[in-house]
Amino acid sequence: MASPFTYHPLSGNKKYIRILILQPGPWNSVIECELQTADLSDAAISYEALSYVWGEKHSPAKILLHGCEHNVTRNLETSMRYLRLTDRPRHLWVDAVCINQDDLNERAAQVKMMAAIYTRAETTVSWLGEAADDSDDAMELVRTLGDWKLAHEDEIFDDKGDDPPNNGSIQTNTDFVEWLGFPLRAQNWPAMWRLLERPYWSRVWIIQELAVRGRPTKADGRIYCGTEEVKRSQLDAATLLLMIILMSGKNVRLDTYTVDEPVKSLLVNGHPPGLIMARTLAACAGAQNRHLDYLLRVARGFKATDPRDRLFALLGLAEDGDILAPDYTANYEQVVADFVSSDIARSKTVRSILGNRFRDLSPGPSWFPDLLDEAHDSGLTLVDSHNCPFQAASHRTVLVSINHISNRLSIRGVSVGEIYKTIGPLPTLTKHLDQSNPNFTAATSAAGHPEFFHAVAAVYKSLFEPNREALWRTMCLDGDWTGLNPVFPAPAEFGVMQRVLFRYEPVPAHLYPGRPEKERYSTFVYPFVQSAQAAMAGRTFVTMKDGKMGVGPFLAQVGDVVAVVFGAPVCVVLRPVSNGQYRLVGDAYVHGVMHGEAVDGLKVDDGQVFELI
Repeated sequence: MASPFTYHPLSGNKKYIRILILQPGPWNSVIECELQTADLSDAAISYEALSYVWGEKHSPAKILLHGCEHNVTRNLETSMRYLRLTDRPRHLWVDAVCINQDDLNERAAQVKMMAAIYTRAETTVSWLGEAADDSDDAMELVRTLGDWKLAHEDEIFDDKGDDPPNNGSIQTNTDFVEWLGFPLRAQNWPAMWRLLERPYWSRVWIIQELAVRGRPTKADGRIYCGTEEVKRSQLDAATLLLMIILMSGKNVRLDTYTVDEPVKSLLVNGHPPGLIMARTLAACAGAQNRHLDYLLRVARGFKATDPRDRLFALLGLAEDGDILAPDYTANYEQVVADFVSSDIARSKTVRSILGNRFRDLSPGPSWFPDLLDEAHDSGLTLVDSHNCPFQAASHRTVLVSINHISNRLSIRGVSVGEIYKTIGPLPTLTKHLDQSNPNFTAATSAAGHPEFFHAVAAVYKSLFEPNREALWRTMCLDGDWTGLNPVFPAPAEFGVMQRVLFRYEPVPAHLYPGRPEKERYSTFVYPFVQSAQAAMAGRTFVTMKDGKMGVGPFLAQVGDVVAVVFGAPVCVVLRPVSNGQYRLVGDAYVHGVMHGEAVDGLKVDDGQVFELI
């Protein structure tokens, strides 16, 4: 039996890394490797960076490293077996082997270099796992759909080429794509969804490993699943086209009120992590200023074996990644508290504690961002640190103090009122649809939850103008969410659509003449319904004792206090505990106070101090 491998410390040169040399060999032979120390700043070094999921650590596999036994996870050993060449060595960077995982100081130093390591590599090799569940079909679909999308971008996005027929045959995005020449309905969509559900797409480290290689469709890289291989650009193109189809809303056939493929498979099988990863990579690439707080929002729901890596895995992508240094000697609570404290000091805002919370963090500090929620992705956030349309605190300077011993945060602000009634929350659209009923209409039941809209309609019935206008503007956060980028304020036409939606008036007679009434209704109200669903998914409609209306967090309940705290662009919902202490429930939109109305005229020391525990 070979002796176990022992690491030698890396040189004091902070740019030194180890490169794994995977020796050639036949399929069934033991994996033999060597490690070679290299200076990352040396232009002569050449290697590929492996991107993969570690897999379960129990029952490890053994490889030979410099002739000594070394334990690795079975998924890594399998990937090496597939990637090994038969005629020459292959130079790879593999985190689990190239970093001495037992040396916490080395581990922290190498983690700081991860973005540079993946950027410097000749290419990134992504390993999805062995072939299964018709993955060969899925990889072929990725290849053909990706190539087709790249070749037809002018026709898809720039309206170049022939005009589509205006005879009612183009009702959905799928109709349009098939008219352009790609047979979407004939594809094996269940296989594609299973490929996009693989564990690889749900890991937080993968975001950085892929994002540093360039913008989607322009990034290089190879994706392997079993013996099949596709280009990263093909995968990016295919998933981006799927996202456009899903987000644009034209997926319901108005003649039969059924959902077209591939959206039907999405609703039956659930929103796959692969599409969430694609959306996240697009968000990372598109952000002009990739603050760590912003990256944490778009990366919500991704998994990490070590909870501290929720933060550490994104530092290399963040413009302000220097506010936190990887430290594996500090516990998770210390890391999060240091992040919040540093972000508030740097940004002069409390953006890092805002967001929709789906869980009660008791007994931990309620003001900690919930980085461990793997059940919910980012969804719609009220706070986009780069393009937030709201300024509830106006110019008020953040006034915060943190007691790091008791983990209490004190912040000054003003109370807006108390929640009197709640409706919801409105479930998100990422839940699985009942497979026995995979159809829906284009109106209120489009989300599968018409009862939510019926309850809001009852509130509308009890109101007089102008409160009715406030209600429909509240439902969509006073924005139009039908495009790829929201538009503020919401158009006045939404008010008409809402009245038609609630059956207070008919569809204007001049619109869609000759079509069935149900089709006219669904088509007319759809933009408002889509915007309202985007704005309120995962959130609760709330009314307050003074008549104000808002969209609160998932956990909002009657008796919660809504406040504007200094340094926050949106409102916060607080749950009274005792003696001026509160627990943070989440952030909120309250119509009429989102542009500084609640703090105008206040002096520097006005307001009250909310102690968050």
